[in-house]
Amino acid sequence: MACDTCKIALHSPHGGIFYTNDIVSGFVILDVREDFKVKQIDFKVKGISKASWARSSPTVPFIRKYSEKREVFSVTVDVFGDLKGTTIESGIFTRPFNFFLPPDLPSSYEDSIAKVYYEIKISSKSFFKTVCPLTVINKVDLNQFDEYKIPLLYEMRKKIGKSGNFSLIFKTYKGFTARQLIPFEAIISNERKIKVRKIMVYLIKKIEYNVSSGFNIAEKILCKSVYKNVLNIVSQTCCFDMEIPQDVPPSTIRMNDLMVSISYSLRVKVTFLFYLPLFVDIPVTIASVPISYHT
Repeated sequence: MACDTCKIALHSPHGGIFYTNDIVSGFVILDVREDFKVKQIDFKVKGISKASWARSSPTVPFIRKYSEKREVFSVTVDVFGDLKGTTIESGIFTRPFNFFLPPDLPSSYEDSIAKVYYEIKISSKSFFKTVCPLTVINKVDLNQFDEYKIPLLYEMRKKIGKSGNFSLIFKTYKGFTARQLIPFEAIISNERKIKVRKIMVYLIKKIEYNVSSGFNIAEKILCKSVYKNVLNIVSQTCCFDMEIPQDVPPSTIRMNDLMVSISYSLRVKVTFLFYLPLFVDIPVTIASVPISYHT
């Protein structure tokens, strides 16, 4: 084989992650061990989204399969145009490259149902092929919106008997990023002094899968925070927090007709000793750019 190795070196200021609306750059290293006549060397970047799942059906064939594969990104870069039609001698050749990631690309993602992936592929017929995976994250920046920079209040109420009321005002931010510690404040008004067992907050990821023949919805608890020291008094302010996991992808916003869409909510649940629980789902947005909160 004429080409011993073909390597791709990427310039990544974000630890191997590339964001939409940015330029990806790097260089290709060809290690040629014998004279090689170049007919054509292709440099292509592709993004693929695919999903597949099965669902029971009341009629034959009783199990219906939903499956689709789409190309979400494609670009060809003329990296080796100066070598086309020439014979190169043995040695090491390097060529720089760059390409732009549009702002509407979906983030790289994978679960048991769907996968969104990107790769750089370099190939020369009958000689070599090199594939380099590319992790792409959609850039979600909420800093232009003031509503994400201040904590918001959410009220939860429960009727106790004929005259009593229990209320909880939950205070937190509606936008944050991965690896962030989110503060919570629960202000309790408990005039009947009913026994509260604990306050739980779950971060819920909701995934919607869409193919041309149907859709599917899944929900997953990513993490939770529990406050147990609720006192049997009329009023109390409870302060606690939650650390957002490192590998949480950003919310899907401002994009349509995607095969995989991701949204999040905080599920606040209050449990009592002798009454049914009280809960509320608060829609939240996970960004990929840290938010500068107002102090």
